[in-house]
Amino acid sequence: MLVLLVIVVALLFVTSVLPFLYPGAVVSMFGVVLNQSLGGLLASTLGIGKGSLVAGGALTFQGVLVVYLPILVILLFVVRGR
Repeated sequence: MLVLLVIVVALLFVTSVLPFLYPGAVVSMFGVVLNQSLGGLLASTLGIGKGSLVAGGALTFQGVLVVYLPILVILLFVVRGR
């Protein structure tokens, strides 16, 4: 079950990074929608994230890393320890 959670979070991370790797491509549209929804949530809950983590209502690349990498690192350490 934990491995499945790692796979889902990794897939979401790759989807969020796609707009920065392939800007304007059709494949990156899912990432744009995901980054806008997460950016709106992050901007409304944490006021400190505006500007560096959230710009224009969407997550920046730095914001994507701040949101996903700690979750992935924790999950990978938990899976490795099992």
